[in-house]
Amino acid sequence: MLSSTHSHKGYRRKDKNMTATYSTKNEAIAAEIVAVINSGMADADDYDVDAIADEVLGDYGDGYAVQVEDDDFWAIVAKHARN
Repeated sequence: MLSSTHSHKGYRRKDKNMTATYSTKNEAIAAEIVAVINSGMADADDYDVDAIADEVLGDYGDGYAVQVEDDDFWAIVAKHARN
């Protein structure tokens, strides 16, 4: 599990200049949150993924895309760790 002091160096989301958009919120969660967390040294099951999604994804008008920078993304992930 990531902590607020855990380094996520090397585990970055896709190039932010090539922001992907998704037609459903569940697709965005799977690709942009769960897959990214699981690609590092953590397990998405250890986090409140829905709460993370509420903070990092834009609404459908924005095409369900991540709307925060990498550092903010990881701070939000750490904030929603399940104890």
